[in-house]
Amino acid sequence: MELVQRRLQLRLEPSMQLLGWRYAVIGMGLLMFATSNGGLSGGDSSGA
Repeated sequence: MELVQRRLQLRLEPSMQLLGWRYAVIGMGLLMFATSNGGLSGGDSSGA
């Protein structure tokens, strides 16, 4: 079982890193949008 898990980990790690990077960029964009939107509407982000 350990060998299988290691092989899967080796295969998945690069794609996981790519996904993580992608999600980090998207998350940052959403955060920037949410904060700027919240600032425009007086800090209330429930209307987004």
